[in-house]
Amino acid sequence: MTQLLEACDEHRLKKHRSPVLRQLEAYEESWKKEHDALRKCWAWQDTALVGISVHSLLERVDRAWRDRVFRGVGKPFADEANECYRSLFQYWLRVTDAVSSANKRFSRMIMV
Repeated sequence: MTQLLEACDEHRLKKHRSPVLRQLEAYEESWKKEHDALRKCWAWQDTALVGISVHSLLERVDRAWRDRVFRGVGKPFADEANECYRSLFQYWLRVTDAVSSANKRFSRMIMV
């Protein structure tokens, strides 16, 4: 926009608020809003991918522990270990529920 103002008669554009200038400003603003919304979508996508990765990690660790117990190479099944893994899954679920709720609000906001 600055280059446009320098290339044109700056005083005339500002004084009369050229319709062309108004359209260019509106065009610039609409692009910025869409770009900002897109960046927010990318951030939500990254958040969802992290959540999925954390769940996969929890699943692998829990499965590995259960396999060791089943084969008899790990500590015998312990209520404390089971409760620990259960607590980790519950914690993941609480965070995921909060992210999901925020994502629904965000989706409604950007779809307007």
